[in-house]
Formats: sequence, structure tokens, C-alpha cells
Amino acid sequence: MAKKKKKWLSTKIIFQKDPTYYPCPKCGKINVLKRSRPRSLSEKVIRASTFWKIYRCHNCSWRGYRSRVMITWQSFFTLMVYIIVALLAGLIVLQYLKSQGN
Repeated sequence: MAKKKKKWLSTKIIFQKDPTYYPCPKCGKINVLKRSRPRSLSEKVIRASTFWKIYRCHNCSWRGYRSRVMITWQSFFTLMVYIIVALLAGLIVLQYLKSQGN
């Protein structure tokens, strides 16, 4: 059987995940986290402006924030490549504009 070649550059930077399938941070049971409603204004602001959502464990009553996105090393590498390419393109355009001004 042939080995799969590893992709070094993926176009996907941020991966969505569902924290309900991950273990509870307190009791360690799997598939017991459920979404919880915000109780205060600060929780509403955090929920609306970030990737962090409020979850509650139905086993041990733990309540806290879990992220809905996951950034891997491969996606971080991809993001850095995009940033470097954008900076190089900007420098090339800047040099071109400077040469046209003379």
C-alpha cells in the first residue's frame, strides 16, 4: 500500500470543533458538556465577541468556557506563509511605485 504524502501547505487555517464531544475538564467524562446560557452581561459580551462559549457538565456541574476553534501547527505555518507572501508583494509594489516616481 502506498503512503499518503503529507500536505505541507493546507488552505484551511482555522478548524471548527465541537467541545461537547471532548472530556469535561473537571471529571473527565466524555460527551457530557452542553451549551449553557450566559448569566451576566460580561458573559454575553465574551460569547458574542470571541470564539469562547459557555459549557456545563451534566455529570459534575462544572461550568466554564471552551473554545470552538482549533489552530494547529500546520495551520499556523500556512498563516505565516500567507503573511510573508503579502509582505513580499507589498515590498515589490512599494519598490515599483518608488521607481515610477523618479
